[in-house]
Amino acid sequence: LSESLQSSGFVNPKLHLPKGLIMAEPLPRNIGINPDGCIEQEFWLRDESSEGLSQTEEVKVIMESVGSQTAIQGSTALSSATVICSETLQGRTFLIESAEMQLRQIALELRGKRPSPTELALLREKLMGVKESVRSVLEAASDPKSKIQGRCLLLTRLDDLEIRRNRLSYTLGHFEVEKGGDARSIGAVGIDAVLRDASQKVPLSNTAREWLRIVDASNAILPMKKELSTYGKRSTFDSIS
Repeated sequence: LSESLQSSGFVNPKLHLPKGLIMAEPLPRNIGINPDGCIEQEFWLRDESSEGLSQTEEVKVIMESVGSQTAIQGSTALSSATVICSETLQGRTFLIESAEMQLRQIALELRGKRPSPTELALLREKLMGVKESVRSVLEAASDPKSKIQGRCLLLTRLDDLEIRRNRLSYTLGHFEVEKGGDARSIGAVGIDAVLRDASQKVPLSNTAREWLRIVDASNAILPMKKELSTYGKRSTFDSIS
């Protein structure tokens, strides 16, 4: 891969989707290759078919090297998709990443326009919806008695999510000055910069990346937890023990 895409270190992604399946957010214009010569990218899709999608349908991904004719492609059937449990680390991470995508969509809606009062109210409602969508994750990760995996990782990612959500909320406040809100003055250039940054997918923070490394390392070393025996359940003093 590193040899075939050595021209610039970036690729242009293209997706061929079956009828009824659409992109939940715009494709990035190009994707960078990481130092290992690999491509890491997630694509959010939405099923809007009226009769449901056939499991034999395929999603085809094409990566074209920037500045050359080199292309790498692959495909996968919808039958390979898995349903994840919301009570697992993977399921909770999915909820956080889904909330991050919603914030990017809100930022895209705001860019280059001045929303009307009705639109502002709708965007405020969406921002609150983002917070509600991860409330179950926050409650589970904040409860010291809950038995969950990756607690510190989840709390770190939730903190990062809330920072971005508050930044968008602050930006919305600039459009509410005429309604008697507080005076804000970062200017049109500042607003555009905030929205441009908020509309892009950002990599994990250094802290979250370190917690993710610890979680992966513990999964590789520690054995899978097992249900307590009848004797064990009688001998423990509480659910955590």
